[in-house]
Amino acid sequence: MLGDAIVYVELNVNRHGMESRDFALRPARPGEGEVLYQLAVLSARTFCGTHYASHFIDTWMAGLEHDAYEPGIAAGNLVVAESASEPVGFVEWNPGRIERLYVTQSGQGIGAALLRLGEQQASGEDRSPIELEAALNAVNFYERHGYIRLEPGVFGGRPPSLIPIPMMRMRKTLFCHPGESHDQR
Repeated sequence: MLGDAIVYVELNVNRHGMESRDFALRPARPGEGEVLYQLAVLSARTFCGTHYASHFIDTWMAGLEHDAYEPGIAAGNLVVAESASEPVGFVEWNPGRIERLYVTQSGQGIGAALLRLGEQQASGEDRSPIELEAALNAVNFYERHGYIRLEPGVFGGRPPSLIPIPMMRMRKTLFCHPGESHDQR
């Protein structure tokens, strides 16, 4: 659990060699579920069009309410990235899993910083492997960060009346201490 800690991330150059804005990572606050929901919707509409037809994007968040984020907030398992005091991304995790990662900007290092923090928290002291369900447009991002493809599937937790949304199950084995091994299968 992170408590009220704030982690400031100062970026001077992004992966494209361009100057990036500063941003801060902080624990999500109770009652922020609606803001996070709207951020997730904006992220899906902004980035998913390259891999999903519009009818998938239109129903992306259907069946999910803003209060679905509150349990992760209460458990201390959700961190928000802010730039200029505005939320620009968030990550939610549980032991061994990245549950959600959304950003509203790309190429700024925000997603990578959120992913690293989520991995540290989800893996625990034993550095357990991390699994996630990646949107198809995010598979390359996760591969650049050491994840491997396991199998295609559809996002779970959606009512059966809604269109199934394709995704890729992925896993990352984190660095192990000498004498330890993690199976990457």
